[in-house]
Amino acid sequence: MQPAGIVQDDDRLMSLVDLALAQPAGERRAYLRSACDGNAALFSQAWHYVEWEERMGGFLLESLYSLDLADTEFQPGQLLLDGRFRIVARIGEGGMGIVYEAMDEKLGRRIAIKCAKAGFRKRLPPEVRLATEISHPNVCKIFEIHTAVTDHGEVDFLTMEFLEGETLSGRLRTGPLPEKEVRAIAQQLTAGLAAAHRCRVIHGDLKSSNIILSKDAAGNTRVVITDFGLARGAEAVAASVTSASFGGGAAAGTPDYMAPELWKGQQASVASDIYALGVIVYEMLAGTRLPGQGLPWEQRLTRKPPSVHPKWNAILACCLDPDPARRYRTVDEISQVIAPRSRKLALAAAAGVVLLIISGAVAYEQSIKPAETVRLAMLPFETDPGDRALGDSVLKDTAGRLRQIKSPSKRLVVLPPETKRGNATHVFTVTMHRNGPQNAVRAVVSDSGSLRLRQWQMEYEPTEVQYLPIALAGVVTGALHLPPVPVPQAINAAAAEEFKTGVELARRDDRLDKAIALLERAAKSDPDSLLTHTRLAEALAFKYSLSPDPAILERAKAEVSNAEKRNPDGPLFWLASGMLARYTNSYAAAEADLLRARELDPRNADVWRNLGGVYEGANRLAEAEVAFQKATELDPGYFKNHQELCTFYSNHGSYDQAIRECRQAIALAPDIAAVRYNLIRVYMIWGHYADGEREARVALGMDPNAPKVLNALGLALVDQGQYQAAVPFFERRAQVDSENETAYTALGAAYRLTNHREKARKVYQKGADLARLKLSSNINDGTVRSHLAYLCAWLGERREAEYEAEQASQIAGGSVDVS
Repeated sequence: MQPAGIVQDDDRLMSLVDLALAQPAGERRAYLRSACDGNAALFSQAWHYVEWEERMGGFLLESLYSLDLADTEFQPGQLLLDGRFRIVARIGEGGMGIVYEAMDEKLGRRIAIKCAKAGFRKRLPPEVRLATEISHPNVCKIFEIHTAVTDHGEVDFLTMEFLEGETLSGRLRTGPLPEKEVRAIAQQLTAGLAAAHRCRVIHGDLKSSNIILSKDAAGNTRVVITDFGLARGAEAVAASVTSASFGGGAAAGTPDYMAPELWKGQQASVASDIYALGVIVYEMLAGTRLPGQGLPWEQRLTRKPPSVHPKWNAILACCLDPDPARRYRTVDEISQVIAPRSRKLALAAAAGVVLLIISGAVAYEQSIKPAETVRLAMLPFETDPGDRALGDSVLKDTAGRLRQIKSPSKRLVVLPPETKRGNATHVFTVTMHRNGPQNAVRAVVSDSGSLRLRQWQMEYEPTEVQYLPIALAGVVTGALHLPPVPVPQAINAAAAEEFKTGVELARRDDRLDKAIALLERAAKSDPDSLLTHTRLAEALAFKYSLSPDPAILERAKAEVSNAEKRNPDGPLFWLASGMLARYTNSYAAAEADLLRARELDPRNADVWRNLGGVYEGANRLAEAEVAFQKATELDPGYFKNHQELCTFYSNHGSYDQAIRECRQAIALAPDIAAVRYNLIRVYMIWGHYADGEREARVALGMDPNAPKVLNALGLALVDQGQYQAAVPFFERRAQVDSENETAYTALGAAYRLTNHREKARKVYQKGADLARLKLSSNINDGTVRSHLAYLCAWLGERREAEYEAEQASQIAGGSVDVS
């Protein structure tokens, strides 16, 4: 249920506002009407923002600070970060950033530095941090993110690989390219873009001016994509549209690369990157951009590419289809289509191996590739003088553990600290410094070209330093995709019984609180064990998914951190960390964690089930279904695998399949009311209210005070017109779920339906008071604010309702749960 005035997709809302403001003033309302696809609430709120912006005279379009551009620029000769970087010259700018040539005085290498222009954010977007993980020859390498202190405050900037060469847009000024050269460039573009997508990074502003034609060491053309993570979706395009509309320069024309769905405020995605790639390939073949520059945005929604080359027409038609669902699903698919025939045969053979790996038929240790030799230089600890002996001891212990690793795919050679770095393929550096009573540890694994593969940091109490050798070895194995170091998995006698029982109970929703209590006692009895902390972290993460209490979230984070201190590369650690990221909607981080867990333990059904949840959350539905099905295949006897597959099917309209999986789950756990609730939910969504009522009454016989079931039964009766019969169930729900303001929302609605207006007003007031009390301790809870907005609307407190709705929309940063 969604209260009036609340728009659930805040990202889409603000994208539409950005794009509307980029239109001529007289066309903004018509643009929003069409782009909102009949969603009146979305149009109303977007138009409210646009009208407010027009009244404020361009407030949103202007910089927060009225600074001259020159005031925020770095100057030649300027030193940053205590002399670490020296600015050489300004070498270019894009729609949103400025690029400088600089010297890294510490490493003695030429680099590029990029920061935001005045009028855009001083802080770099969070996507940049993911972009630093991309290491591919066809992607401009981002080394690190730094913060410089200037007279105008702190400014984030990037240090990047310095590239020499011309842009693809510059090359195309002379006309179209030969087909052979187009294919060669496209192969490198798809390779780089696919590598970025595997790192969960969407470009969002791909265009020919973001592509550099450089040279590699052998003198061959090296195609390099730049600006990953720096400009995303509507913000970048709105800037470009505005620039084009008002005579701007460098960014003008970006809308020609913009996928149709982005004009409707949708988020940038793999599909929109594929569309932009298609525009670039067309541009290389034709020597011009797609026909129709300056077309109204509505016509762009249906524009299809004209014929340009017989070998490419079908490929471009698929890349540039107005419907994103009909484009290639991945860039790898395009790579296979445009690959030379001999490479296609090799890819086909490789695909068979990949399918075997995904199915679990090939274990992690089994590899058909020849062994690769990794020579790891372990540099001396950088530490305080008094801790040098400790650092040497930890480093020696870490090296010894790494030498125990056996892998058929990689041969690890650990080089002693005194070995010259020139013999190494990879470098491991560790710093450890006192931070009060704690030891602050930072470890970095990089390749010989100084491209960072993994950066890790943690703080250790003096009593916890014993965990460091295994933890540091785990940093290395995780970065290099090696098997983890052998670690004893025992639980001491004092913790064993409580641990065993806690793990068993944690597999049941209705025993979760008891499981957590037992696992907490086990962790206290055996604080050194990795197992006690990982299993407790899993239980707390799942508890948070059922009841999003900030206190539970903090406890879960603490236990994930405790596990990470002991071993940051065990499959159970990655599972716990991935679960927590999943339940906090951090899908990119969750996928990375769970894929490493799957790599280490490919037959773990819990890993596959959580991967399914991550893929569903990221709207990658085909992958989600495969992962959920794999979980049921690996562990068909665990009800939760069927329960989550049921939820997936019901969420996406496959009700027959959902009911089949629900029945399976109920057969495996007939005594858990929450499992039967899934079946109730499917019937209710499907509109089979009598069936929903029947199943709800069965579930209440098992647990008379289950809040969700009481609410579902009340709704089933309301939907059948039995308003008076529904009231007692809503009343009982409000009694047993008295700390949930939505219980009073539902009860108030029932009272209104039965013409008890004064009763409705009183329970709405009670719910509003409860919501205000919650906000007094956490003003940033967007969900509670949305509930309060709804309650205030029914109480006639319009001003507060509008204020809370706006606050909820700003805080949520995405969907708002108002059920």
